[in-house]
Amino acid sequence: MHSLTEENRNYQNLLDQAEGAYLKKEYLEAFLIQSCIIEGVIKNYASKKFSYLVEGNSLLKNKFENWDVSRLVDDLLLSGKIDNYLYKNLNAYRKKRNSVIHDLLSHEDKNLLDEELKKTYELGREMKGFIVDDMSKNDNDASIAELQGQINDLLSTIVSLQSNLISSSGKGNTETEVIMLQIGKLLQQLELTRHNDK
Repeated sequence: MHSLTEENRNYQNLLDQAEGAYLKKEYLEAFLIQSCIIEGVIKNYASKKFSYLVEGNSLLKNKFENWDVSRLVDDLLLSGKIDNYLYKNLNAYRKKRNSVIHDLLSHEDKNLLDEELKKTYELGREMKGFIVDDMSKNDNDASIAELQGQINDLLSTIVSLQSNLISSSGKGNTETEVIMLQIGKLLQQLELTRHNDK
């Protein structure tokens, strides 16, 4: 397995190649490189995040390795590993990518094809920070989406505890304090992660 810095460096080099092709108006090359990066990163990210589920189960591991990107993106959303905003962006990119790929040979006008490739590339370009920074974190780092999900879960628990506080004998108060401390730690980790992403 590659080290985090080597993995980030590889992603960054490929992103730089795609961006260089885009700036030279070589939209097909830029788009193809970018498509490969996004698909590869999603598969690597899902593999890291779900490894605890598939390790030791060869049948499940084999199935998991053959899942398509669409299913992986759905599973990442359902498990709270990515947020809804990113989910929508990834799906919009996938649909646009599929449309361009499937219609590639039917384009008679190179300018129209270049315009489609350019639009699709720009849609993927918006995810550059996510691809390099969020998805390529090592196993011990939580992504921003994961931290936000944990905070939201804790806030929901607080609301539930506060509604039960009236009927309890102070038990909810102690639990609320513990959860508030956890939220404070997660907020600090989230802020540190966001600061490191800059």
